[in-house]
Amino acid sequence: LSHSLYYSEGLRQTEELIGTSAISLVQKTLKPLQVAGFEHYCKIHHNTSCSAAPIIDASGELVGVFSLAGPKDKVNSHTLGMVIATASAISNLMKADQANSTLSEKTNMYMTILDSMNDGLIMLNAKGIVQYINPFGAKTLHIDRRKAINKPIDSLVDFDPIIMHALRSGVGYT
Repeated sequence: LSHSLYYSEGLRQTEELIGTSAISLVQKTLKPLQVAGFEHYCKIHHNTSCSAAPIIDASGELVGVFSLAGPKDKVNSHTLGMVIATASAISNLMKADQANSTLSEKTNMYMTILDSMNDGLIMLNAKGIVQYINPFGAKTLHIDRRKAINKPIDSLVDFDPIIMHALRSGVGYT
């Protein structure tokens, strides 16, 4: 576009600053839309069309607007759909990143608690493979906790663990 020099990262395009535009309307309504030609307030945009959609974070706040602009004679209704899909994908990635960050923080907290217990703790899967062992458990059994992960418990100790009978038979013990 001949006026592409007017677009740059971090550009503010509020309705108060530039008048009606797809970006300013999306900021106000939080709804995707398309504005073309004379629907723009600024004369410099009268030869363009713009499709825009909101980017929403995990807390439901507007963090940006994804827009695609081009010549008004090339406007297509499919463009708005692509813009909506892209903005939605960006929003979903942001939400997933936030959820992963929260999960990671909680996992680290729980692992710190388990690692600091004064009781031995071993987590086995259904086949008796060590998934986790805390430092006290490793010390009690005289095994290297890093080497114990993903190894069968009965290959790490010199006795037959009672839990293996329950895992093999499917019957608990008391």
